[in-house]
Amino acid sequence: MKLIKDNIELFIMYGCVAAFCFFFACGDTIIVEPPPDPGPPPPPIPECEQEIEPNDHFAIADFLGVLPVVAPEMVCGDMYIWPPHDADVFFLYLSAPEFVEEMYVSIVVSTDLDTTPKINLYQTIYDGNGNPTEDYQLIGQYIQGPGLLFVDEAVVPHHPLENNDLFIVLEAFGDPYHIAEYELEYWSN
Repeated sequence: MKLIKDNIELFIMYGCVAAFCFFFACGDTIIVEPPPDPGPPPPPIPECEQEIEPNDHFAIADFLGVLPVVAPEMVCGDMYIWPPHDADVFFLYLSAPEFVEEMYVSIVVSTDLDTTPKINLYQTIYDGNGNPTEDYQLIGQYIQGPGLLFVDEAVVPHHPLENNDLFIVLEAFGDPYHIAEYELEYWSN
């Protein structure tokens, strides 16, 4: 007993080492593995598709895609206000089931505060044989205040053979020697 009392610190230290060795030997071995390589980062999402010039009349309109489009898509561009006056024309093909007689299109145009955007919506006119006549029917005209134009659910007639396209004609008014930069977003509801 005297031996334990004289060397109590030594017994405590040996007891702790023995307990540590016992628990270490009885426990599972933990292997730390590095996380798997996630690979390269995804490419950045483009801010918007750039318009392609020339696109100032129906025959050379920029093709944007097929409607319906649920998530907003964006096109960026610029135009001269005057001189010479510049209009940007965009073309969308309408693809919906035959029984759908109307589609609803929303459009937002953002530009400089010294520029007022204007949008005209057109569809191709077909002759009695179903051939395009190179004439276009105005189905909507929209203008708002400077810097912003919001068209909420414009009604676009749809028929698989006769009303199957949409032309968006974007014009701008304001400072005559200014080049207006814009962002055009569109989607269908």
